[in-house]
Amino acid sequence: MPVYHSAAPLHGTVYKEIFSIRKTFLKYMPFVAYANTWGLPVLTVPVGTDKNGMPIAIQIIGKNGNEDAIFKLGSFIEKEFGGYNRAKL
Repeated sequence: MPVYHSAAPLHGTVYKEIFSIRKTFLKYMPFVAYANTWGLPVLTVPVGTDKNGMPIAIQIIGKNGNEDAIFKLGSFIEKEFGGYNRAKL
């Protein structure tokens, strides 16, 4: 599942989107909040960056009590995609 519908936005962007008149976040919220709604374990794994160097990640969602499986899959995906690299400012 996606973590968010775009690469990481600048700080404050999501807050403004939530309280905007257009409420564009509503069409993406089911994908973002699925695990929280059902209380499922999730692991977020970085898989790349956008053209501005902002991180893009996926959520690995498992069933309750099966956290070992999501950590194993997350480790594999992290190795395949290079994992997290802190941006140099």
